[in-house]
Amino acid sequence: MSDIAPKKYYDKDHGYLLTASQALSNCRYRLIPFEDRWMISEIMVCDRPKFNGGGYGLLDPVSRRPRTDDDVPLTPDERKAYINRSRRRAYKAVKDIMDCNDFDWFMTFTLDESMIDRTDYAAFIKSVNRYFDNRVRRYGWKYCAVVEYHKRVEDNGKHALHLHACVSGDKMNLVDSGTVIRPDGGKPVKRATARKQGYHDTDLRTVYNVADWRLGHSTAIHTYGKRLQLARYITKYITKSDDKVGGRWYYSGGVLQKPAYIYDDVDFYSLVGDVEFAHEFGEFKIKYFDEGLELDRVGDIFTKR
Repeated sequence: MSDIAPKKYYDKDHGYLLTASQALSNCRYRLIPFEDRWMISEIMVCDRPKFNGGGYGLLDPVSRRPRTDDDVPLTPDERKAYINRSRRRAYKAVKDIMDCNDFDWFMTFTLDESMIDRTDYAAFIKSVNRYFDNRVRRYGWKYCAVVEYHKRVEDNGKHALHLHACVSGDKMNLVDSGTVIRPDGGKPVKRATARKQGYHDTDLRTVYNVADWRLGHSTAIHTYGKRLQLARYITKYITKSDDKVGGRWYYSGGVLQKPAYIYDDVDFYSLVGDVEFAHEFGEFKIKYFDEGLELDRVGDIFTKR
């Protein structure tokens, strides 16, 4: 028997106490906007109530954050676990943004070392924030961006920085770079080169430069395909990173839609075609379903109770 007291919750509006089974649900549906309707993109079912859909307060909450006292530094294992949890939260946040918003352009911004220290994160992010904040206010831009290091080490022993961003909005100041992306991907090549290789113009995607980014080189490619593909592309920069760049996993701005959630209580063992795994702290089991479903197909997932 566990000697840990059961958690108690309280209704913030009325003040009365609730047990976990009264306050929590064991099923959460994640909904994202899709064309003119909502689509269920994820279903999570736990073997006990865990989702606080009612926003109830927790009495005597216990933090699981690792020790951060200067006198008690994190062990390597604690540090690794902390980074992994932080990365997962960032991945989820970016995926939420990408799943719920349409972006027209994928842009990359680099720095010219003759104009700015390419390795100075503070200077770089100050310039980036000023650039995007101005366009959010004036032209209604919205964006989701990640900062990444160049692989090559500069003369000062540091890595240069660049930024990838999914962007949409008005007043895009773009000019044709004279290069294109071939159907099989790869680095941009001259349009004439692609034609000599047998590609037709309709098969090629034009690479543009962002004319009003004046601190270095830039590219902009019109997005195509489904949101899911773009989400996978931008989130890979988070999953492959060893740690946050400059203390942030990602940046975002503008009027961005977010997922909606519906909570329910269902039979844990009735989920068909499930993926089951244990929570990282071993407290409970989760079944997970992440294939897009329209609302009227929810019943297809569960057998009769």
